[in-house]
Amino acid sequence: MWHDEIAIARIVIRRMLTGLIASVLIALGLGLALSAVLILPAYALSFSGLELVFDLSAQSFLRRVMWVGWGAFASALGVLLLFLAMAPGRASKRLIVLKRALPELEGDTTITVAERGLHALVARATRDIPGVRESDAVVALGRKGWALKCHLSLWGEAAVPEVVRQVDQAVRGALEHHTGVPVARLRIETQLGPLAGH
Repeated sequence: MWHDEIAIARIVIRRMLTGLIASVLIALGLGLALSAVLILPAYALSFSGLELVFDLSAQSFLRRVMWVGWGAFASALGVLLLFLAMAPGRASKRLIVLKRALPELEGDTTITVAERGLHALVARATRDIPGVRESDAVVALGRKGWALKCHLSLWGEAAVPEVVRQVDQAVRGALEHHTGVPVARLRIETQLGPLAGH
């Protein structure tokens, strides 16, 4: 098994275990809170001949309030863990594997490129083009090569057709030179003003 496939499998297993623990905490917290406010009746848990009876109806009001607090805490912790389990990985750490895109590589050779580095490469390629204020890109690797959506913020006096032509040449040249993989599709979106929120 390849190293990147093992890493992906570990991430999936870690997320599944975190999700399972989070679900148990949420269920336990809700069970505690609902039992403490006497919505859930007493219940018993049996395991290997042992029986645990959970009945909060005989507890004082203050004790039941304490159990509601513990239940809310357990549920909140479970929701936090569930969020962490389902949250996507940080984009700065995302790696794109070039192995399949470069068939001339033989054996156990794997090349990865950080997505953050590709964004910086596109920004550097467009930085000195007259009329470009700032740029950002969404980069993906397909079977035929790179697929990009390049967002450009232009100055008011920029000639859009000329800027787009230069950006097309610069981005294609930089990506193909840096990675050895052709650009299959490049979509350029322009706007006046800052890129915040595109």
